[in-house]
Amino acid sequence: MPLPATSSHSSRRPHPPGTAVDPRAWLTAFDQATADLLPRASAVAVGGQQHGMVALDPAGDPVFDALLWNDTRSSAEARDLIDELGGAQACAETVGSVLVASFTSTKLRWLRDHRPEAARRVHEVLLPHDYISRHLTGETFTDRGDASGTGYFSTAADTWRPDLAEAAIGHPVNLPRIVGPAEVAAHAPTGAVVAAGTGDNMAAALALDVQPGDVVVSIGTSGVASSISATRVADGTGSVTGFADATGRFLPHGHDHERRTHPRPAVPPARRRPRRARSPRARRTVRRKRPHVAAVLRRRAHPQPPRRHRHLGWPHLVHDT
Repeated sequence: MPLPATSSHSSRRPHPPGTAVDPRAWLTAFDQATADLLPRASAVAVGGQQHGMVALDPAGDPVFDALLWNDTRSSAEARDLIDELGGAQACAETVGSVLVASFTSTKLRWLRDHRPEAARRVHEVLLPHDYISRHLTGETFTDRGDASGTGYFSTAADTWRPDLAEAAIGHPVNLPRIVGPAEVAAHAPTGAVVAAGTGDNMAAALALDVQPGDVVVSIGTSGVASSISATRVADGTGSVTGFADATGRFLPHGHDHERRTHPRPAVPPARRRPRRARSPRARRTVRRKRPHVAAVLRRRAHPQPPRRHRHLGWPHLVHDT
């Protein structure tokens, strides 16, 4: 059943209170999608949405649905964890980014505070792409790119901070082995080499062969502008998240996380502009223009200073010079 619109004058739908899914559905979908492909594959790497919390018990079964990146129930927990780390700049120095509700550690804290019985059974925490890689190989591993979006990975030391995962959920948990960009992580039952895989934004940058000076703009379920950097970012303003990439470098992002984490207050009906009626043909045209868009903007021979992207809500972009 479709959700009701917030008002008769608005075409926007309210964000659901939470976005979660039984992660075992991904395994079924993977098996169906790859049944005829894996026997012919020489190498496999899994890319998946960042940040999702896959919390498993000692038997490897989910203790709760996987909380997805756009589940904003952990907004208050994000603020609490920032305070516990000593504030926004200290948080960015520790994990590369200022935490928002999308980060995995905030979801672990939400689970601890709101579903304590499930939280006490958590033995291991994976990301969505890790969970599928383990299903394929029987081994547990991840990469530094996706790990950098958890809130318990140090981009400075390039390693886990298990103490931060423990602080988030209240007890020690197992974390996957981190595999380097050029390493073989495991082998599939068919003999195919399996690589570490990575998060969706890191996979997109890898596929586009993004180089320092390039900017990737991705507009879909969220808005992201990212670039490759040889040096880590630690932006205490929260305007840029300092993720690692899939090649051993870094992938700073400017995006709309504040809107996801702290939704704008509803505009009173009296201030809303009435919608103009569209013809059926115009409505079809708008729908055709909405799919995901990605583009790479290459820097010219004489680069200009990055402009302020006020219309996108991003104060600045990070460029390598």
